[in-house]
Amino acid sequence: IYLSYGAGMVVNDIVDASIDAITQKHENNHNYIDDDYDGPSENEKSKKHKRPIASKRISKAHASVYCASLFTTSLFLAYLATSIAATTASFTDLSKLLQHPLVLWTGSNILLMVAYAFKLQYIFLIKNMVCAWLAVSPLLGASILVNDFIATSAAATANALLLPMKTTRTTLFLLAAVGFPIHLSREILKDVEDVTIDRI
Repeated sequence: IYLSYGAGMVVNDIVDASIDAITQKHENNHNYIDDDYDGPSENEKSKKHKRPIASKRISKAHASVYCASLFTTSLFLAYLATSIAATTASFTDLSKLLQHPLVLWTGSNILLMVAYAFKLQYIFLIKNMVCAWLAVSPLLGASILVNDFIATSAAATANALLLPMKTTRTTLFLLAAVGFPIHLSREILKDVEDVTIDRI
């Protein structure tokens, strides 16, 4: 989960590298239409130009390789985690790979993060909803594993153990449901706070 999220961050930095690199220059040289506005304060100024890719401390090519390795590792670990939880999966049967819920979930999140970097981050509210979804994704990913354990262990496990697992699954869903609107509100507030920088 966190490896794939980290890879999504790298993709976003790669796509935005050229914009991030000129942020400081535009902040210093921008002519503001409003005579009463002197530009962003030191606290408001963006530090995006100092990011590793934007500052060229890391090349886009190397960052792309790192990103691909994170994506691949996250998919493999998702498959591994589901296999261990189910205890019936074959590591050599690649045809079953796409049948694993956690792998499908991880893959869909990866596609969503790539889409965010290239397009969705420029669409108001959609971008905020994507960020909120990704914030609660670890909870949903954990619920998938718990659900897989319940489904494969129901026949062989005592109800005394299954009941806490079902309670855990429900709790994870509830936490995600509560966390989504909270994080969505936070993302919208961040856009309001960053309006000074974004209009440069």
